[in-house]
Amino acid sequence: MKLHFIINPAAGQKDRAKEISEMISSELSQTDKVIHITKAPRDAERIAAEIASEEGESLIVACGGDGTLNEVVNGVAGKENVLVSCYPCGSGNDFVKSMGYGPDVSVSELVGGTERRVDLISCGDRFAINVCSVGLDASVAAHAQKIKRWPLVSGKASYTLAIPGRIIGRLGQDYTVSIDGEVLDGSYVIMVAANGVCYGGSYWPMKDADPCDGRLEFLLVRPMSHFKLPGVLAKYRRGEWQSAGDYFTRRSGSSIEITSKRRMYVNLDGEISEQTAAKFALEGVKVRFLVPKKREKC
Repeated sequence: MKLHFIINPAAGQKDRAKEISEMISSELSQTDKVIHITKAPRDAERIAAEIASEEGESLIVACGGDGTLNEVVNGVAGKENVLVSCYPCGSGNDFVKSMGYGPDVSVSELVGGTERRVDLISCGDRFAINVCSVGLDASVAAHAQKIKRWPLVSGKASYTLAIPGRIIGRLGQDYTVSIDGEVLDGSYVIMVAANGVCYGGSYWPMKDADPCDGRLEFLLVRPMSHFKLPGVLAKYRRGEWQSAGDYFTRRSGSSIEITSKRRMYVNLDGEISEQTAAKFALEGVKVRFLVPKKREKC
C-alpha cells in the first residue's frame, strides 16, 4: 500500500509543517512514504484526487484540522482504492472525536489502524464528513475563522468570541424545511445535520451520532429571547439541550432540504458559504477510514 501524508501548514495557529514532517520521518523511518505540503486552498483536495487516480491501494493521512480532512475526502469520494485517516493538528479537530481519538495519537497508530466505512454527506456538488448546519452557528463560524488568527486565540475561543456580534437584532429566520418528506417549516436559529458528535471546537449537540450507521441526526433550534439565549446555547454546547425547554426538534433520517427567501449562512465541516437553498443527504457514498486500534467507536 502506498502511504501519503498531506500536511496543511495553515491549519492551527502556526505553521507546523516542518515539525510534523520530521515527526513522520522519525516514527516511520523504515516505511516508504510521500509527504505533500499544501500551498493554497483546495490543494489537499487536488493532491488527494491525483493519488486516488493512481493504480493500486493508497492510504492518505490528512495532517491538519477538519477543513483539511474535508478537502481530502472530497478528493477521494467514491474511490474504493483509497483509505483515509487524520492526524489532528488544526484548530478544532472535531471529527476525530467521533472516531474515539484526539491530538495525542501517533502517526504509527493511524497507519496501523482499523478500517471503518464512514458515511459522507452529499451537499450539492461537495461532500462533508462531520457536521452541516444553517443559521447562527454558521454565521458565528464565518467570523470565528477571522478571529482564530488573532494571537493567543484557540479554535475553541474563537467561536466564543464571535458570538456577541452575531446575536444583535432578531434571532432566527423563516425557512421551508423538509426532513425525509416531513414538512417542518418555521422560524429557526440553528439547523444541524450531524454525522459526527462535535463541531465548532467544543459544541456537542449530538453526542449519540454515529458516522458509520447510515443515518444523519437532525436538530432544529427555534428562536428564544435574547435573555434566554446564553442558557439555551450553553446546554446546546454541552449536548444537554433536552433540558433546555421547548426550543428543539430532533429527528433522525437521511435527508434535509432547507430554503429561505433571505440568504442564509451554510456550514459544511467549517467551510462557510451564503445560499438561499441547501440539501444535506446520505446517498450511499462512504469513505474507508482508518481508526487507531482499541480506540474505534463504530
